Amino acid sequence: MRHFTVRLLLLSCFSVCIVQGVGTLAPVAAFADSANILSSFFTKNDASYSGGRGLITFEGISGMFLNPTSGTLGQGQLTLQYCAAILGESNTTQVTHTAMLTYGITDWLEVGVQGRISDFSDPDRTIGAGGPLLRARLLKDESWWPELSVGGLLREGQADLTRRTLFVAASKGMQITNAGFFRSFRLHGGFRQFWESTAEHEGDASIVYIGGEIELLKYLYFVGEVSNKDDAFAHTPFAFGVHLRHPSGFAFTFSGVQRGNQDHIDPYVGIGFNFR
Repeated sequence: MRHFTVRLLLLSCFSVCIVQGVGTLAPVAAFADSANILSSFFTKNDASYSGGRGLITFEGISGMFLNPTSGTLGQGQLTLQYCAAILGESNTTQVTHTAMLTYGITDWLEVGVQGRISDFSDPDRTIGAGGPLLRARLLKDESWWPELSVGGLLREGQADLTRRTLFVAASKGMQITNAGFFRSFRLHGGFRQFWESTAEHEGDASIVYIGGEIELLKYLYFVGEVSNKDDAFAHTPFAFGVHLRHPSGFAFTFSGVQRGNQDHIDPYVGIGFNFR
């Protein structure tokens, strides 16, 4: 028992020395980083925070052109956005009209609705589908960690358009200069899982995507993205184009999109307005 007590006292003294000496730096730094990360969960925005929001996508939620991004609306903000695409199918032309209306309940939570109407030339028919969407920002883009969000959207209606989607999105931004031609860069990445009618499509698919945006001049962004095709697509989906995001609330997007279904690129254009 006496030997055990002596060893315990020596171990205690050694531990106190480590805490009081140089050895405390690494644990304290680790605890500080952990505390900083925890403080960034579900937090409000400061006046300068923007995040990686983007504009309306072909999916019906804000992002690049095909895939969602991690940014959420600020608390009390309302956005109405619309996009159209002319899709050349094998024996017909499809014109899609997609719209979304979302509201920022808090700086890290937005909810809304989205829908699509598609017009076909041959045979002449019109179909539609729509439903709710939700995105929650878990982490702000601060220090060394990225902005991180999760979300989902439900599009119910005609079987050709019905899709249920869940996603995880992350982004990390970097300021280059305040007055040059290349002002900022942001890297995007994420994963989305969707389920479709097996009678009309291949069924479900697991999509991993990556993209980036470069701010050219002020409020003008060049955006590009690419994703895997899984079993749902015959070709690798990708898109490239421009976003104009003016602080007054007006936004415009134009791009070429390869959705993965055909062997060509289709034109895509969108417009949006933010209200507070």
